[in-house]
Amino acid sequence: MKLDLYVPGLLAAPERLIATLSLPDAAALHAWCARAERSPSRRGRFGFIETALDVATAPLAALAWLGATGERAKPPLFLATLVHLQAGMTDLVLFSGPALQVSDDERARLAGDVSAFFDGEPALHFRAGQLFLQAPQHSAVRTTPLHAVRGQAVREHLPRGADAARLHGWMNELQMFLHGHAVNRERAARGLPSLNGIWPWGEGGIPRNAIHDGLAVFADSLPMRGLGVLLGTARERETLDRMLPPSGHHVIEISDCARALDADDAGGWQAAVEKVSDEILQPVLDWLATHRDAEAVLHAGDGTARRLRGGKDGWLRRAFRRKATLPVTAE
Repeated sequence: MKLDLYVPGLLAAPERLIATLSLPDAAALHAWCARAERSPSRRGRFGFIETALDVATAPLAALAWLGATGERAKPPLFLATLVHLQAGMTDLVLFSGPALQVSDDERARLAGDVSAFFDGEPALHFRAGQLFLQAPQHSAVRTTPLHAVRGQAVREHLPRGADAARLHGWMNELQMFLHGHAVNRERAARGLPSLNGIWPWGEGGIPRNAIHDGLAVFADSLPMRGLGVLLGTARERETLDRMLPPSGHHVIEISDCARALDADDAGGWQAAVEKVSDEILQPVLDWLATHRDAEAVLHAGDGTARRLRGGKDGWLRRAFRRKATLPVTAE
């Protein structure tokens, strides 16, 4: 029986935040890393998905659509995130995340109105709390993931590629359309930032050779839910004892660290690291100590997979006698 712990943001963060982060004294995390067998893995927030599908770039929009609807999407499809663009000295700066307080009602209203404005080309769909931008034909475009552009000037992060100009045009038209929309007038009356832009990202198709092999994914996010649908089953998060595999292969996604990073909350990130260490890693260490045929792999986003195999309790306790050096690296 095998367990993969996918914890984006645990040991990797956007470069702009690294200097503000100080790893807490999380005993089980240090124990795990001191004793684990290390092997290279894909670096970054979505490296686990890229490894699972053997692709260079995770097809996040296609997986999220599969997770939201149970159906494969027609490409090209992008995740479409409502953002606030603020004028800087020489460029627009992008803000997003919980501070914007975007409601599902606002997303649904804007999806219908934007699609009507463009007459369906492109179309904006709202599914399971997520907006998707459906382009009318194949687009040779590479985008920047949302977490990498938060708080940054947007120009150098705009979509690139042979068909990028078309996407830039849509983004500019959307800015003008959103500027005077009723949703933003209502938000202004409530003292909330305007939703004056849409950031497209997460392009790519699901590989045709993906094998449904009975993987059980306990997902926090829509893309990971889609990965579960694609490769086995997608399940809601439960108590840890119910997510540990009695047999087969389970994956647990834990998004607390990434959410804190997305909110630029260094204290919240430290608390999330401690929570993962105490409430996830330590119980998994205890589980491994009593299951000789089990193995668990920690994926922390820093380009290293850390594997532990089951064994006697004393074998695992020895890990606590020395402390691993754990720098937080760039995603």
